[in-house]
Order: sequence, then C-alpha cells, then structure tokens
Amino acid sequence: MKRIEDIERMGLEELEAAALAEDMEIPQGLAGKIQERILAAEMAKDPAGRPHIQGNRILQLGGIAAAAVVILGLFLLKPGVQNDGLQDTFEDPYMAYAQVEEAFAEISDKMSMGVEMVAQAKPLAEKPMEILNNVIDNKN
Repeated sequence: MKRIEDIERMGLEELEAAALAEDMEIPQGLAGKIQERILAAEMAKDPAGRPHIQGNRILQLGGIAAAAVVILGLFLLKPGVQNDGLQDTFEDPYMAYAQVEEAFAEISDKMSMGVEMVAQAKPLAEKPMEILNNVIDNKN
C-alpha cells in the first residue's frame, strides 16, 4: 500500500499501471456512473467554463418581482389615479427619496438572506434525489 504523498507524485501513466496491476473487482456499472457524473459536470458549465449557479436564476426572478412591485406601487401612488383623501407624508421630497432608498436597502437585505437560505437548503433538497438515484442504479 502506498502513502498518499507517493500517489500524489505519480504521473498518469504510473497511476494507470498501478491500477491495472491491482487485482480488484470493479463494481458493476461504475464506468457508467463515472461517465454520467462527468457529463453532468460538463452540462453544468456554461460556455465560459464557469458552473451555473441556481441562485442567479433566483436573483433574476427576485429582481423582476421587485421591479413589478415598484412599478405597481408607482402606478397606484401616481397623483390623479386615486383621489380618496390621501396626503403626502413628507413635505421634503429628499426625505421621501431617502426613505425609499432605506426601504429598498431593507428589501435587498431580505432578498440576499433568502438567496443564502436557498443556497444552504439546496444540498439538503438534492440528497433525497441522490438516494433515489442510487437505489434505482443498484436495482438495474
């Protein structure tokens, strides 16, 4: 048995020769599983070679939803659309703008926290699927 340091220093040819020299039984279906993992890893990369991040899609959808809420809010608060006796709460428009910026910062913080929670939950959500795939692979 070689030490890890010795194995790490070996070249590809030496590793292949050592693997072929070993008299071990290779589990049935191992080659197919390895190929599936390699293909999955390749498919998970974009043309630039960076892995796709599911969080990007969540951020995009969250941004679209936030924009829709802002547009809806602007439409509903537009003068002349509603005339039910509402009055401005700020006399100074700069104070109103500062309040809006503060609200957007809080929304952004909450969205970031939600994205982090989804990223942490993702491995837990993938675990049952991985177990089911292993059971199915073992039956075949």
